[in-house]
Amino acid sequence: MVNGIWGTIAVGIFSDKSLLVQFKGIVVIALFAFVASYVVLYVINKLIPLRVSQEDEYDGLDLAECGMESYPEFVKS
Repeated sequence: MVNGIWGTIAVGIFSDKSLLVQFKGIVVIALFAFVASYVVLYVINKLIPLRVSQEDEYDGLDLAECGMESYPEFVKS
């Protein structure tokens, strides 16, 4: 992302293009990427929840996903 932003700004600095137009392009693309990502993740989260249950969080995902403890020598108190 940083390289893309620098490339866009560099066009404004080193060519006859307006630097303000380049900044506006960066903002528009950032807003589009944020909104598109948010919508896609929202839809995915409604179809298939992205977060595990609180019980699985407490027990540990090793036990929930693999059926065994990864570090059995650490005993929960």
